[in-house]
Amino acid sequence: MTIKQKKFADYYIETGNATQSAIRAGYSKKTANRIATENLSKLVISEYIQKRLKELEKSRLMTVEEALLLSKSIANGEPQTFIYRELDPKTDEVLVEEKKQYSPKIEERQKSIEHILKVNGAFDKKEAATNQDDELKRLADSLENLK
Repeated sequence: MTIKQKKFADYYIETGNATQSAIRAGYSKKTANRIATENLSKLVISEYIQKRLKELEKSRLMTVEEALLLSKSIANGEPQTFIYRELDPKTDEVLVEEKKQYSPKIEERQKSIEHILKVNGAFDKKEAATNQDDELKRLADSLENLK
């Protein structure tokens, strides 16, 4: 794969627009549409695109450990940080970007505790059906007493 083809593939992954990706990669505007179609049909380029998309998808997924750490943080009532973005509806340009925090509500904390208990096998399905409400009430009372 040439450097120009690699640039094309990377821009295509970023934008999803083959013609614009060809132009940004350095192909002429006159031939960009034809070159884009040809490039997408080449096995080496399409395999590269698929490989990079899988890598990107993998990096976006949360691991089990990360999910449990987040659940623990919520269960403990720790403030949660998120990024608020306001986009221009026409251009998708970010107009406002702010870091904000909120404190998890008791319901969110209870669900996080339930999640942690399930993952750690604290109760099986039969027990969960009968004991879940009692356990959650007991934990909710404990959380309320911690306030």
